[in-house]
Amino acid sequence: MASDVVIGSTTDANDGNTISGNGSDGISISENFDSVEIYANKIGVNTSGSAAIPNTGAGLRILSSANQVGVSGNAPAGNVISGNSGIGVMLIGVAAGGNSLFGNMIGTNTAGASLGNGSTGIYVNQGAFATTIGNITGGGNTIAFNAANGINVADGQTVNIRGNSIYSN
Repeated sequence: MASDVVIGSTTDANDGNTISGNGSDGISISENFDSVEIYANKIGVNTSGSAAIPNTGAGLRILSSANQVGVSGNAPAGNVISGNSGIGVMLIGVAAGGNSLFGNMIGTNTAGASLGNGSTGIYVNQGAFATTIGNITGGGNTIAFNAANGINVADGQTVNIRGNSIYSN
């Protein structure tokens, strides 16, 4: 199993990637990778984060464990995951355990205005477990303006959802 993959930067928002306009998911992390770190990227939007350039699938699909999307208390490391045709973030399958999402904007532009995904903001299903979505010490996500639920936990165990701003979904 491969690990230690970093997509973006924890220290400079300008070092992140623009991952938009793809014919499927923006980023898909298979079961063969774990401990992937995803920071300061614009997924499904333009480089400034102000307009949608949708990926036709999910913005981010995670099928593996111990991945970190954004960093608690570090605003430059948060991702903008918005404007995608499908779900913003999918955590799917029994291999998807121990994942964390902190400080991301899911369904908004960089200014917090409406730029929703075409479905649910964050979707947890098929046995994904030990997932942490936000925290109360500065790591909350903004999850807003998505076409369906803000967060949908359809099937998962030990899913902690704390300190997020979830509205207008």
